Amino acid sequence: FYNQLIKIDIHSKEHRYWYEKNCYPGEPIFVASPEKESEDDGVLLSVVLDAHAQHSFLLIVDAQTMNEIARVELPHAILFGYHGMFR
Repeated sequence: FYNQLIKIDIHSKEHRYWYEKNCYPGEPIFVASPEKESEDDGVLLSVVLDAHAQHSFLLIVDAQTMNEIARVELPHAILFGYHGMFR
């Protein structure tokens, strides 16, 4: 299983990542800041399975730094493969 979200700058080769033991993120969705100043100015949203706690959570990560901003705990697990983008 995939166990982290990784951001790679293809020019500088610099990389940043989000990782938490026993957690498996799903496909991330990028949401740009309304006053976007750079291509990565915004947040990433990902549904993450916490295998240890046996439930999922919505992860919100700063797309520039890959630091966690917040999470919304869910009372149950969401199966892998559920993904999509809605507007």
